[in-house]
Amino acid sequence: MNFKNYIIESFLDDTKVTTKDIYSFYYVAFILQTQKNDLEESTLQLYHNFLLHLKQKYLTVFTNMVVEQIKKYIIRGRIEPEYKKEMDNVSDLTLLDYIMKKTFRSDMIRRNIEWEKLTENLILLRDAKNIDKIIFYIDRINNCIHNTHEQILTKLENGYELLKAFDIVHKSKRPEMFRSNIHIELNI
Repeated sequence: MNFKNYIIESFLDDTKVTTKDIYSFYYVAFILQTQKNDLEESTLQLYHNFLLHLKQKYLTVFTNMVVEQIKKYIIRGRIEPEYKKEMDNVSDLTLLDYIMKKTFRSDMIRRNIEWEKLTENLILLRDAKNIDKIIFYIDRINNCIHNTHEQILTKLENGYELLKAFDIVHKSKRPEMFRSNIHIELNI
């Protein structure tokens, strides 16, 4: 499959993050960091549009995950009671981040750190306008998901595949080795 065609096709599905999104993100980030000056204007614009689309997809998918996690904490009595009523306005990511920080019990505070990092980085991603900042914050979100002790991605139906993709990305030390993984996954 031609990579440009794949990017165009990826715009069609806003409902989930896929392994191809992850590989494509790192491929595009690598190309923009190493070959930006050699790209045609149309290719550069396509890559920028892909990153803007991926930004929106991340915000949608992972904000919904945060909402589900907070609901789980409320059911289990791990959110300070006065913040339960705040969940009526679940579309506000800043509020979700604030509520996430109001978990209690020492074991939960320790295990909740990656969820807090996720919400903080989602807010920073939401506010990022510059392509380099968008790349930076998507990478930070990927890192906190990969490093979590409580498997964040188990909330998603394709979570296991995403964890495997993050693992491949994080184990790849050299760009040329990483690029071969992308080429295999995307058949480009």
